[in-house]
Amino acid sequence: MSDPAVPVRRLRLEEDERLRPSVVVQRVLSIMPDVEAADSAAIHIGVTVMSAGAATEHLCHSISEFIYVVDGELVMTLDRRDLLLSAGDYLTIPAGRWHAFRNETAQIALMLFAFERNPTMLTSRRAPASQSS
Repeated sequence: MSDPAVPVRRLRLEEDERLRPSVVVQRVLSIMPDVEAADSAAIHIGVTVMSAGAATEHLCHSISEFIYVVDGELVMTLDRRDLLLSAGDYLTIPAGRWHAFRNETAQIALMLFAFERNPTMLTSRRAPASQSS
């Protein structure tokens, strides 16, 4: 039985998105609830799929980010230190901390991320090569 007031959606990734080497695919799963309400708490949830050899840019958000590794292994660089994350691992990245992810395995890695609100305008990016500055 489904409730028409609560839409159910399914995330489908094309086969080539999951299997191409060095590809990072990100999809927003939810931004909730009513953003027009002044006292409304919002949450931004998304999924990142990283194929073998894929890496993200270095990112820094002005708000904290929660991540959960669903499948595979990822190396997270946080403030120039590497941390190996495996399926089932989760953590909160504090606001203002530079971080990046890379998949050094031959398998696909899947990670969920969440923010207390949409971080798009609150995110700085830089290429990994500029990390030495």
